[in-house]
Amino acid sequence: MMTSDDIVIDRVDENDRVLGPISRKNIYRENASFRTSHIFVFNSKGELLLQKLASTRERYPGKWGSSVAGYVISGESYEQAAKRKLMDELGVSSSGAKLQTIGKTFIQDEGRKKFITLYRTDHDGGFKPDSEQIDEVKFFALKKIEEMRKDNPDEFTPNFLYLLDFYTNQKK
Repeated sequence: MMTSDDIVIDRVDENDRVLGPISRKNIYRENASFRTSHIFVFNSKGELLLQKLASTRERYPGKWGSSVAGYVISGESYEQAAKRKLMDELGVSSSGAKLQTIGKTFIQDEGRKKFITLYRTDHDGGFKPDSEQIDEVKFFALKKIEEMRKDNPDEFTPNFLYLLDFYTNQKK
C-alpha cells in the first residue's frame, strides 16, 4: 500500500513555480516548498465539517482539521488534487459536490512555504471517512468552532486555524 511518504509532489519556488519533482518524504529534510489543497465542506445548515486526524498520524494526531486536505501530486492541478482527496478521504465524488475556489494563500511550515488553494463545497453527508487518516468527522457551527478555539486552540491543526481566518477574510 502506498503511503503519503511514497508519493511524488512538485517542489516549488517562493512564487509557486514548479522546480521539479520530489518525494514527499524528502520535503522536510530538503526544506522544499510545496503545494496542498484544502476543502471546507458545509452542510445545508451552514455548519462546517471537520475531520479529527487519526491518532496514528505523524503530524497533528487527534487534532481537528479541514474537511479535506492533501498534497498536490506532481503534475496535478490544485483542483485535481482537491477532487482526488475529496473521494479518498470522504468517499464523495466531485460530481456530487461542486467545488468553489475561495482563494490561494501560503503559510510557513517548518521553514518552507506551503502553498494552499482553499475550496468550498456543500454536502450534507453520506461520508465514508478513510479510517487510516481520520478518526472522526463532524459538522460544527462556525460559532461553536470559534468558542472551541478560544477555550483550547490546541484542539485544531495550525493549518486549519490559518485557513479559517483566511476563509473568513475572503468572505468579507
